[in-house]
Formats: sequence, C-alpha cells, structure tokens
Amino acid sequence: MLWSNRDRFFLDPGHMSPLLYSILMLLGNYSSEDLKNFRQWGSVTPGHPELDVKRGVENTSGPLGRDIAARQERQ
Repeated sequence: MLWSNRDRFFLDPGHMSPLLYSILMLLGNYSSEDLKNFRQWGSVTPGHPELDVKRGVENTSGPLGRDIAARQERQ
C-alpha cells in the first residue's frame, strides 16, 4: 500500500462501499466477520468508508463528494 504512483480507485459517495469492502476482503484487508458488521456502530466497515490507508481506504469522500473538492482547495 506504499506504492505512491499506482492507480487509485475512488468511490463517491459511500453508497458503493459494500463493493469496496468486498474487494478489500478478497485482498485480505478485511475479514468476512468485518463485512458481517457492515454499518454497525463501532465497526471497521462503516457505511461511508473512513480513511484507513493500512486497509486500503485511501480517501474519504464525504457526502456527494464535497470533501474531495475541499481537499483540492487545501493543497
């Protein structure tokens, strides 16, 4: 996950997070138990993915992608 020049996959907003978590589970970043706890309070698989670079979630878009634009303005 430390390869800086690779392609990145953005989901925006989090409605497609089940697909993201499923793909990351197949890569070994999440367990099937993590997926069973999807959208549960305190889960590592919330409905809108939160930044967790070690597990493969490299962006947090926020609702309707508003956070992506805000990040670009700050850079």
